[in-house]
Amino acid sequence: MKYNLDISNGVYTFTPVIIISDVLIINKDNKSNYNFIEGLVNNDVALANKNEFQRVVDLAKSDYNGKLFIDDLDVYYNITNTTDRHSKYNTIAIPSDFDLELGANLIARVQPNGNDGYMLFGIDDEDNVTIKGKGTLIGDRYEHNYNSGIGSRTQEWGHLIYIRAAHNIIIDGLTIKKGSGDAVEIRGRNHRNNDGSLKSNGKESFNITIKNCFIDDNRRNNISVVDGTDIFIEHNTIKNAGSGIKEPSVISSNGISPRVGIDVEAFKWNAPDDNSVYDLQRCEEIHIRNNIFSENYAADVILFNGEKSYVYENIFNSEVGVGTSYGYNNKVYNNTFNNKSSETTSGKGISIEGVKWANGEERHTDWEIYGNTFINYHFGTIITGDRHSVYSNTYVDCKYSVRINYNKDCVYVDNNISSLVLNSGGYNTYSSEIQIIGTTITGGVLSTVSESLSLFNVNNKLSGGLIIDSISANSIRFRNSQNIILKNSTFDSIRESDSDITKINNN
Repeated sequence: MKYNLDISNGVYTFTPVIIISDVLIINKDNKSNYNFIEGLVNNDVALANKNEFQRVVDLAKSDYNGKLFIDDLDVYYNITNTTDRHSKYNTIAIPSDFDLELGANLIARVQPNGNDGYMLFGIDDEDNVTIKGKGTLIGDRYEHNYNSGIGSRTQEWGHLIYIRAAHNIIIDGLTIKKGSGDAVEIRGRNHRNNDGSLKSNGKESFNITIKNCFIDDNRRNNISVVDGTDIFIEHNTIKNAGSGIKEPSVISSNGISPRVGIDVEAFKWNAPDDNSVYDLQRCEEIHIRNNIFSENYAADVILFNGEKSYVYENIFNSEVGVGTSYGYNNKVYNNTFNNKSSETTSGKGISIEGVKWANGEERHTDWEIYGNTFINYHFGTIITGDRHSVYSNTYVDCKYSVRINYNKDCVYVDNNISSLVLNSGGYNTYSSEIQIIGTTITGGVLSTVSESLSLFNVNNKLSGGLIIDSISANSIRFRNSQNIILKNSTFDSIRESDSDITKINNN
């Protein structure tokens, strides 16, 4: 409660102040009442700007029910006055139960620095926070001192919003760009037990939503999800992650790996038997939906150690749409993959490329891929691993629509393929020996310039089994392949060499 002091007539009288608004408002009409210095400033002034923003946040928390609206400021903030890259005391720290709205004319800039990491806004071990509005957050990617020698050599941890061990967080409507690291990072408090359970002092991030944002041109990733459950990334435009030259010879403003639009990157450690992992971090129930991706350097989405991630109803326009390393139990459905880059051998709509355990078992398992459209990729999909379901997809003008690698107990159903690309193919394999076990290709119309189904070196030296049933193809080719049944299918031509194909009821 605030009070006015009246000392008229020599009598001290305290009168409660009635607050008309329950939101602390700072805008062009009253910003001169606050100690912000706009424009280019030195480090000391930028630090004072940071402290003033923190003071205003604290005031809104104590006197305005945790509600702050701030607009009409273009200010640099020094958030790197110590070498502790992600200390909650070295950021604009947003407390629990807080609603921060940034107006359309609010620009918050990172003061150029040489620290290996920073966070402009930190939500660290806090719950029930919203940062929303039309404001803009800008990092120091192109002004950063990459040769400062402070911290890690790669200088890749400069984040604009850092969410750590937080519950019930909403980031809505912002423009977030040009961080020297990520636009947004989401993680837990510390590493988990080996089985993935939280330690007694552990806390994951939970129920985090990033929506309606324009996220652009951050040096590392636009969004990193490191540890958390129930993460919703929706209705955003996500572009230009990791932009720059292909292989920079020196650390600079050029992108640094992974260089991905959204990177789901839980850290796991191989167990001593090398046939399982320790789940030191875990990402589950990650929903990536209704976003538009373009021009992200390495990929639009990477599910690195991603489990139970759901990617749906997005538009992917980069050269690589969705990739993975060690991903399992994921669904990718009802997306449009439309490669806007020129067709190169790097173009991949979805890439599940194999990694095996020491015992020979595949680490990629149990993906469901359906209802997607793939346009203008060198590889529409590359499928490796066990128990995948790939169905009801449409492939248009891809060089190789469905590249099958090692498969076990996979199903391909009603995938329709059409391509006028020179020498294009439909279902096909690499030329090296592969094993396909307990797998079926059923239904679908396949029309390509070259063979619509072309299988080389399948089950020749290794046991296996593939059933191809009820497809319609313009041409089929088998070379050096065994243990394959082709039935109930129609095709214009078929070629076989050094193969053992059982043909039943075909036309």
